[in-house]
Amino acid sequence: MTPAEIVEREAGSGSVWVLCLMLALAALAGAVSAAGSVAVQHAQATTAADLAALAAADVLQHAGTSVQACWAARRLAALNGAGIETCQVHGTVVEVTVGLRRAAIGALRVRASARAGPATAAAAAAAAVATAGSR
Repeated sequence: MTPAEIVEREAGSGSVWVLCLMLALAALAGAVSAAGSVAVQHAQATTAADLAALAAADVLQHAGTSVQACWAARRLAALNGAGIETCQVHGTVVEVTVGLRRAAIGALRVRASARAGPATAAAAAAAAVATAGSR
């Protein structure tokens, strides 16, 4: 086989390789985009859980009932686009789990949990020691 025949036989193969490379890059871009979307959703769910737990703990600190605390958590989670999955009150500590579902990531439901309540004397002392040590 002569060099001219080899070149003629391979004509157009570069276009196929470029097309394959473009498809691979498009798939990679889609995967990165999906991962970024999930990371943003998780951050939103975490924020909603934190704020809901703080709202519930605030209600308990002002002599509210556990029902009122969980209602406040539910309301604040909804304002952040999430739904309360669990709300448990243990004395003055509230544990909240929220779920977030968006159409952008299909059937995936992102969950986050948070706990809030008054700081104990031991925790306050540990925080004071940590703050003093970092100076």
